Amino acid sequence: MHLDNSSKNEIQFKLPFGFILNMPALLFCSFIFFVTTSYFSIGYYHLDEHFQILEFAGSKLNLISIIDLPWEYKEQMRPAIQPLSVVVIYKFFSLFVTPNPFVIAFFLRLISALFTFSILTLFYKKFESEFQDNYLKKTFFFLSFFLWFIIFNGVRFSSENLSGSFFALGFVSYDSNSAKKNILIGLLLGLALITRFQVAFLIFGFLSWILIIQKSKKNTVFLVLGISISIVLGFFIDFWFYGKWVFTSYNYLEQNIFQNKAAQYGISPWWFYFSEILKYTLPPFSLIYLVCLGAVLRYLPKDILTWTILPFIIIHLLIGHKELRFLFPLLLFLPLITSRGILIVRTKINFNFINPKLAKIVTKLFFVSNFLCLIFIAFKPAEKLVSIYKFIYNTYPNSTKLFYTGNNPYLGLNNNYFYKRESLTFIKVNSIAELNIPNSTKVLFVTKNKTEIAELQKSNKIVYSSYPVWLKFSNFNHWMERSNPYYIFEIEGYK
Repeated sequence: MHLDNSSKNEIQFKLPFGFILNMPALLFCSFIFFVTTSYFSIGYYHLDEHFQILEFAGSKLNLISIIDLPWEYKEQMRPAIQPLSVVVIYKFFSLFVTPNPFVIAFFLRLISALFTFSILTLFYKKFESEFQDNYLKKTFFFLSFFLWFIIFNGVRFSSENLSGSFFALGFVSYDSNSAKKNILIGLLLGLALITRFQVAFLIFGFLSWILIIQKSKKNTVFLVLGISISIVLGFFIDFWFYGKWVFTSYNYLEQNIFQNKAAQYGISPWWFYFSEILKYTLPPFSLIYLVCLGAVLRYLPKDILTWTILPFIIIHLLIGHKELRFLFPLLLFLPLITSRGILIVRTKINFNFINPKLAKIVTKLFFVSNFLCLIFIAFKPAEKLVSIYKFIYNTYPNSTKLFYTGNNPYLGLNNNYFYKRESLTFIKVNSIAELNIPNSTKVLFVTKNKTEIAELQKSNKIVYSSYPVWLKFSNFNHWMERSNPYYIFEIEGYK
């Protein structure tokens, strides 16, 4: 599969055996990838995506006691706009059926996916005219709608993704001539801010360009007005959640910066993000993103995009505690950054040292590698433990006991209640020998201990494995035996 580099203006993919997909078909394929990933990518990329949103919402739905919430709740430092969204959707479903938490979570991912896809479409329509070269236009299209990690992050109902999406929508919608529209855009920027406070640095860069480069005090005032309305809305939402007036953004700053709690989770050098990007965005192709970013910052110093993203990047380089997800609000800008960077390299930098045939080979390898990654993430759970929770929830609706040795899979940094039925109880034993279950009583035993698995397999039924059955056919060189999957056994009258 590769991009067609013909002289036609229409975006096309040339497939093996002579098949060709045009732009509407390609957009539909991208849409299907978003929907598919939102369905199969259950769980979370980072714990905050679950414990700071779903578990927080669970406390308002009487699923969880506030004493079981993470420490951030006590410090009143997390914005409540996303937990409120979960509560509203949960109660809406409850008007018709008994809400299934996994259906709720899927619906949240689906909303995120559709939101991301829509914003990417707006970005492409607004900026495609910059790329007169047919190859660059198609590259911009491919990066916008098929880049695997944008799709993976785009389905996440996380603060990083939602705040980035709100901000990107405001950015791409900016109109220098409409006061009413700029107030609405300010509302979007404010929603981004009350979803994730770090977006303040994107907003600062964006407004700075409008005020200093565009020299428009009027537009700045209208945007700030919209942002202020959202901030006030955020105060009311936080009051609803915490039961009193709180300044969550200040509490966040107080805990993580002034009291240095963020540093307890690790300190990284300033170049951390560069090494992480190289490592996790499909090396060696990941080097392209860094080169293109450098080219944009160097050769477009007065562009609104440069002014917007540069303060955000600098602040994150300076802050000691770093995680790659902190840069995720920039992902929707990456196709534009990369495409502009390639254009700069081709027009302003001596590009003759690169062999054209080699460039074509590298391009095709990138497309194929990206497609394989896309297939992988589209069908893979984001967190395998949530697959266990889903299986138990859907398969055992009645009173069930879950035995385990070692670690309880439902207990990580905090107890997981959002995906747990009240009728499910946990019992820890030191070994299988301690199991004493009356005849005709059915219980579950979860383990990833190879010795326990071998013993239990002799007389008990495996009802769940972290690996699907079909994957056993690809157990080349016994790689599955060297991995560490979870197994659930259904045990009846074991003595």
